[in-house]
Amino acid sequence: MNPFISVWLHPKQTARYVIDHKPIWFAIVLGLVGFIATGFSVFQDSEVYPDFSYVWIFLISIFLAPLLGIVIMFIYAGVIYLMGKLLKGTGAFWDVFKASSLSYIPTIITGPLYILWMFVAPESFFFPYVTDAFAIIMSIITIVTMIWGIVISVGAIAEAHQFSIMRAIVTIIVPTILLIIFLTIIFAIIAIIFVGLFSSFV
Repeated sequence: MNPFISVWLHPKQTARYVIDHKPIWFAIVLGLVGFIATGFSVFQDSEVYPDFSYVWIFLISIFLAPLLGIVIMFIYAGVIYLMGKLLKGTGAFWDVFKASSLSYIPTIITGPLYILWMFVAPESFFFPYVTDAFAIIMSIITIVTMIWGIVISVGAIAEAHQFSIMRAIVTIIVPTILLIIFLTIIFAIIAIIFVGLFSSFV
């Protein structure tokens, strides 16, 4: 079974395969690459272009984002594990960790597309009031991958904890909202710090 293909239509079966047959490093790599893509997406509509160098954007996205991401992965898996246990889930921590990493696959796909968008049409990438074909297409792709990532996450957690889809949804809702808020704040702080550092060198 190839998780990158099967996860789109069979998230529960894919989660079971990953739990039973894939090592921890497989899940870690998925998370690291996924957070690289997230790092680039944070700069969308940031209006830092052209004052903020592409070098800094790549440094933040390729090095800082995944380092922060791996910490978030463990925290998120821990919260999902504990929430699941409260709802009588039976999955071990590492089962939940492996299963939850599958939700990064849709995000990984968007990474190269964000980089392409940033270089080919920087105005629409960095500025929210500029709209072109890239902006429209990427908005659609982002919405689809976000929704599908949630679908995958729900199915994977349901399989890891061996309970219903409804319990999986409840297990995921609170940690996901907290994670989104936390990520937004952290990446905003990092971006502000690096913009300040870059400005001081100019």
